[in-house]
Amino acid sequence: MAEFHEIKKHWDEVGGSRYRYFWESLFSHQKLSEREKDFIKKFIPKARVKALDYGTGSGRFLNVLLENSSFDSEIYALDISEEMVKYCLEIYGNNKKIKGIEIIRKGKELYSYYQTKFDFITAIRVLKYNSNWQEILKNLFDLLSDNGMIIFTMPKKYLINRIIKQKNLFRKNIGEIKEIGEKNNMKIIEIKGFAKIPEIFYGVNNKLFSKILLFTEKILRIIFGEQLFEREVFYVSQK
Repeated sequence: MAEFHEIKKHWDEVGGSRYRYFWESLFSHQKLSEREKDFIKKFIPKARVKALDYGTGSGRFLNVLLENSSFDSEIYALDISEEMVKYCLEIYGNNKKIKGIEIIRKGKELYSYYQTKFDFITAIRVLKYNSNWQEILKNLFDLLSDNGMIIFTMPKKYLINRIIKQKNLFRKNIGEIKEIGEKNNMKIIEIKGFAKIPEIFYGVNNKLFSKILLFTEKILRIIFGEQLFEREVFYVSQK
């Protein structure tokens, strides 16, 4: 119970506009965000889709779903923070595709919010804050329709930025995540990461430095491949 309220308090204090500013104001974060969005875009079904953005935050990926889905699609969102939900309702609430943006309540089953199955689910940068992340992930798997797809993230173990900050985050190796998927009859179809250098350097608000950082990561990706040393790993899994 304490963990739930601590997470909620943190994101209520951050707020939607502040979190949106964080991703849009710093050059390095802008570019990282663009790569992440482009990755998700290519998996969104071209035909009518019923999609859920779990842990929507300020709506960074909710917006991707809205912009890249057919006109008759149904888009839903959930978040633990009242401030985040309020912000998303103000920005996206009038969009005809939006069928619900709600606050996650302690002890309420995920299925009870919208009582439907989804073709496509995103859960980006959210599971790592919850000690019961495996339970949440399984519940999200259960919300998928047959052949439905989910894109979720989990930080890698043994990273430099784990020592520097955010020691409370839950992290797993790729092999462990694959095993969880297999136990729940999910097939991982793609694994990808976008940042190898510790998060602390991404906070430097200098465009030249950011360009050097992004170029360095590009070189590291060429040398070491996509998965080695990646911080936040994106998993694309299908039912």
